[in-house]
Amino acid sequence: MASALFDELAGATLKGPFPSTNEVRADSLWRDSTALIYVLRRAGCPFCRKFAVELMKRKGDFESTGARLIVIVSQEQGAEAFSLVSWKGGEVYIDEAERFKHRLGSRLSDHAHLLEPKVMYSAVEAAIAYGASFDDINNKSSLLGGELVVTRDQGIVFEYRETARFAHANVDTLLDECRKATDGEQCVGQCEA
Repeated sequence: MASALFDELAGATLKGPFPSTNEVRADSLWRDSTALIYVLRRAGCPFCRKFAVELMKRKGDFESTGARLIVIVSQEQGAEAFSLVSWKGGEVYIDEAERFKHRLGSRLSDHAHLLEPKVMYSAVEAAIAYGASFDDINNKSSLLGGELVVTRDQGIVFEYRETARFAHANVDTLLDECRKATDGEQCVGQCEA
């Protein structure tokens, strides 16, 4: 059963897929298939870019489950570079109202963690490998993101909130959740006992 929060998210207006500025309803993203939605904190973030590349390396695996890979960012700044470097050929949508980030808890990133040697080293390593951009650091880049697995009939079936140290869900876990969601969706109204 869909919650009021899910209904609000489903009715959200997005722009895209980037670079298009066409307005689309969020629920159109999962109307025809399971969707793995990666909600970025910001497109220039080296950790976000690294995770996006990890997902794209497994795009064929996700597609074999019937799942669609989608990125949602809250602003256009940095989206072009992100699309070219980390999300080649993938769908990117802009959520200017930040409804997806609010659904994931509206948690502020704590940049103090960047001063920890291990986190700092990881940030530099990711920036060298995947690039980084700072033109998108503003009031729309302070909320943490995460991952959602969403289906038309079941709503949000899996949610992972980005941690304060910028960690994301395990890619194999996301793949399993997409597989389970798609399997369940195929049986809705069609399975025989």
